[in-house]
Amino acid sequence: RARTDADLKRSSIRLAATIEHVFYQSAFRRETYRLQYDLAGGRYWLDRFIDPSAPRPKPVPAAGSQEEDPGAEQRQEEAEAGLEGKAHYVLDRTVIPRTVRLPRGVRITDVTTQYLDTVSEGKAFTHFFPDGYAEPTVIHLADQNKLEYTLVVSPLSGKVKKAEKRQLLVDRALADFGAWMGTL
Repeated sequence: RARTDADLKRSSIRLAATIEHVFYQSAFRRETYRLQYDLAGGRYWLDRFIDPSAPRPKPVPAAGSQEEDPGAEQRQEEAEAGLEGKAHYVLDRTVIPRTVRLPRGVRITDVTTQYLDTVSEGKAFTHFFPDGYAEPTVIHLADQNKLEYTLVVSPLSGKVKKAEKRQLLVDRALADFGAWMGTL
């Protein structure tokens, strides 16, 4: 029991740190990202938004490099998938190098976002925008011992509040979201 509880605590801390890291990288790199949660598979990873109408910086090959266009391979894959010229997301390995799997006995029970309501099966997302904004999100992680952590993503700072109590923090977060929406 103690090991599973420790795995849950570590997993919640790691996910919170990942969210804050993606928030800052999105603003720094001027990219739109989404953190994708696979609730059934117990994992999460990062996707980057590709907007074909946005100007792309001209690639500068490294000194002594034979490669003239480092984005050619990605564009080839997009063309083969029928995505060329269409806005879409692609798996991104520059900010988070690999898919993160939750430890055995730990799972994401549900994700609540500003636009998707509550998702308790399938996939859910938190979006991060280049202007320093994150989609308000509440994430619940639990272990097999029914211990639960709640993570609340602040839309303007990217900071994540963590708590072991579920309902009190969720009610407060939803009230904060409502107050924030009223200021727009």
